[in-house]
Amino acid sequence: MSEFENIPEVLTGKDAFENLSEKVNVLKQAGDQLLDVMEDQVEAVISADAERLIQTTEKNVAEQQNFFNAEQGLIKALAGCVPYNGHQKKSISFELLKVHQPGKASQLDLWKQEISDMIDLLQTRQGQLFELLQFAQSRNADMMRSFYELQTGAHVHYRNNGERAGPVSGMAINQEV
Repeated sequence: MSEFENIPEVLTGKDAFENLSEKVNVLKQAGDQLLDVMEDQVEAVISADAERLIQTTEKNVAEQQNFFNAEQGLIKALAGCVPYNGHQKKSISFELLKVHQPGKASQLDLWKQEISDMIDLLQTRQGQLFELLQFAQSRNADMMRSFYELQTGAHVHYRNNGERAGPVSGMAINQEV
């Protein structure tokens, strides 16, 4: 059984290229939607809106699945443009397609660069979101520790004259002070 069993017959000429173009556009749209969701997640974290963060996280999972499906569609479209001659799924690429369609090399290079740039941006944004979530988590943990210390009396403040003072005002949530 071939890895390419579900791949349609090799399309020829204009049909193959149009199919590939459509799959590239679907992937780019999926990437844009994923970036939009990540931006919403950042705003939810900054505003400390837990309900919105849950909703955007669920939406992120769905958009990641859409992106994965779009990637698989692009791979199948690439495989459908290249005559099967024993090549492995891992070797299917725009470079391999350029060998079979040298007249389309400039468009293939453009698509490859656009997809590569989009992947880089997605990875960067995902890393930034992760760092922001870690920062928010550490700030919230510090705040919870402070609440606990205030409740148990383990953390006591004193005034200049040596008398016990109440809690210090000015705590900031999810922000460096």
